[in-house]
Amino acid sequence: MYLETSSQIDKELGLFFYATDTPGLDGRIKEGPEDFIVVENSLIEADETGNHLVLVIWKKDLSTREVVDIIANKLNIGRKAIGVAGLKDKRAIAIQKISIPYKEIDPKDLEVEGRLKVLGLFRARRKVRVGYLKGNFFKIKVKGVKNLEALNETVFQLEDRGCPNYYGYQRFGGKTRNHELGRLILEGDYDQLASRIGLKRRISGIKDVLRLDLRLLRFFINSYQSYLFNLMVSERMRRGHPLNEPIEGDFIKGGKPAFPIIGYKSKLPKGEAGDIVKSVLEGEKVRPEDFKLEVRKLRDKGSLRKVPMTYKSIMVDINKNEIVLSFWLEKGCYATVLLREFCKWSEPPI
Repeated sequence: MYLETSSQIDKELGLFFYATDTPGLDGRIKEGPEDFIVVENSLIEADETGNHLVLVIWKKDLSTREVVDIIANKLNIGRKAIGVAGLKDKRAIAIQKISIPYKEIDPKDLEVEGRLKVLGLFRARRKVRVGYLKGNFFKIKVKGVKNLEALNETVFQLEDRGCPNYYGYQRFGGKTRNHELGRLILEGDYDQLASRIGLKRRISGIKDVLRLDLRLLRFFINSYQSYLFNLMVSERMRRGHPLNEPIEGDFIKGGKPAFPIIGYKSKLPKGEAGDIVKSVLEGEKVRPEDFKLEVRKLRDKGSLRKVPMTYKSIMVDINKNEIVLSFWLEKGCYATVLLREFCKWSEPPI
């Protein structure tokens, strides 16, 4: 039922299948920031007496972290005092909300010509946080496409079958393969980790580990959890099971089937869903309790993630050999994974 990928990169990241079996458009994305537009869909209630100031910012060719650094430096405030609902791509144009502790400011003081503007501001009672993010609107240009006759059928098949909610390419880095580094941490192979990330000293015990960037190590672990989830979704598809409809033993999240993001408190499903999860964990030789690492800040309890992606309103505009795809994605979903169903790249844009 499902088409298997021919991309070696896809396979290395656990993305073995497509939900659609249509010919790929191929094509190129992100040749310029204007080709990838993201507008944050977040709900933040205004309050004229609030202790926080929410800035609606427009950014181009800047990461969200770089924007936070600019604001922190220009206003002389700590980075931790600045709130964001989500991180947006650097190689893009994005509109998002960022909060600072309330103070009188001139928005023009924060602008960086051609790269950063403040489109508006309002006071709020609470700092902007991840929980305020509902999703994102995307408008993405794909250049140099082929097989345009397959477009409508791809949209139809996605509506009928769903789209696998894989973690996308940027989750795993480029040649660094972040999930492999996460596995090394779980195995306690810090010497190999040090070699892979370019450290010239040995890591011989927990005291040496604590001197490392724990946030970065946690990110590597999260990447490995993402890889395990991708393998679970791929195994489900390998067995020919639906993405949108539950099978025996499925957990349910938001009315849709869900697999565990494995952590030390993860409960595993029963039935066929449980057999899928068990086969992945056995293949990787990993157990939930392995995520209860000695360093507390590296531990992860686990969570649930929907098997199918939640998206809305796919619209397509065709102009000769390029198209513009517009759609809305729920937070945590990857635009490149939805694009992957249309383009079916042999060399994905990582």
